[in-house]
Amino acid sequence: MKTDVAATSRSEFADIAGKVRLLQENLERIIKGKPAVIRQAITTFFARGHLLIEDVPGVGKTTLAHGLAKSINCTFQRIQFTSDLLPSDIIGITIYNQEKHTFDFKPGPVFAHIVLADEINRTAPKTQSALLEAMNDRQVSIDRITHTLPAPFMVIATQNPLEYEGTYPLPESQMDRFMMRIKIGYPETAAESDKLQLGVSPRGAMALYRAAQASALVDGRTYCIPDDIKRLSISVFSHRVVSSPGLEGETEDVEGIIQEMVENIEVPL
Repeated sequence: MKTDVAATSRSEFADIAGKVRLLQENLERIIKGKPAVIRQAITTFFARGHLLIEDVPGVGKTTLAHGLAKSINCTFQRIQFTSDLLPSDIIGITIYNQEKHTFDFKPGPVFAHIVLADEINRTAPKTQSALLEAMNDRQVSIDRITHTLPAPFMVIATQNPLEYEGTYPLPESQMDRFMMRIKIGYPETAAESDKLQLGVSPRGAMALYRAAQASALVDGRTYCIPDDIKRLSISVFSHRVVSSPGLEGETEDVEGIIQEMVENIEVPL
């Protein structure tokens, strides 16, 4: 009898492990070159924890959260944290129903399996604290009534480490609610110049790709040529990169660096 139970347990474990591998493989098709980051995100999810991603814009923070939700067939909500965001915008609000003469609760976006708190440090601490009960107890209390959140429940929050103007650092009590804090970083194949402090993100590369296609269309071509890339690089990239502290940081410096890098790339034959 014990042998049968052990065999069943091993079979169930193998089935679960196989599904986890499929989940990781699926996310690796979405987030390129970051298997360790994906592994940490999946680990946090199965540990019933919450994840804080601190990184520059455009490296796939939102894509990772949305991809995780879709891969496990769970509901997903994205909350853009701004300075004027209110706690009720997150957890919901009670509204008086004139027809029924009752107070009806309208749940907020926190009532989802995967909740993306985008740029969480751009709102006031009062609004940040609206997530404390949800993250710790998986419930929210409004007007002395407790509402249980769906299961599974995970908060993936993002914050930008470079743009601190207009931000509110997360208090220790809020930081402690996150199981892990990670950084995604640029893909391994994406090289950036040592004169640059902040390089072009994958989003910027995709923008250049689409702009080159559109430029070819405008010129009446069904194909792109190297001149499309050279002509558009400065316009697409200059506002996305930041010069190193050693430079003056003027727009002309950044444009000159981009122009030099483009000119030094050999045209593929």
